[in-house]
Amino acid sequence: MASEQETAKKLDEHIKEYNEKIKEMDDRLTRILESQEKCIKSLENLADEASGVIRLYNDTQTAITLGITAQRFGVWVVKWPVIGVGIHTMYQWIKSQVQ
Repeated sequence: MASEQETAKKLDEHIKEYNEKIKEMDDRLTRILESQEKCIKSLENLADEASGVIRLYNDTQTAITLGITAQRFGVWVVKWPVIGVGIHTMYQWIKSQVQ
């Protein structure tokens, strides 16, 4: 009988230890899941911020492209009258030299 009581006590101790370990594992799992949620939220925030930076970069590139195009058009518009004035001036100079 004594050995049955000792066996029952040992079994009860093992069951208590087992239940405590399960509780510890549950606590650890809960902390892991909470950490995972924080990481997911941080990644979402990072993705939102990165998309804002990418949009800003694209807008800047578009503005630069438009500025360059406008500058080229301005040079093109100014170029032909300047060439015309140069030809006219050379013509007038040659004409005055010939006379």
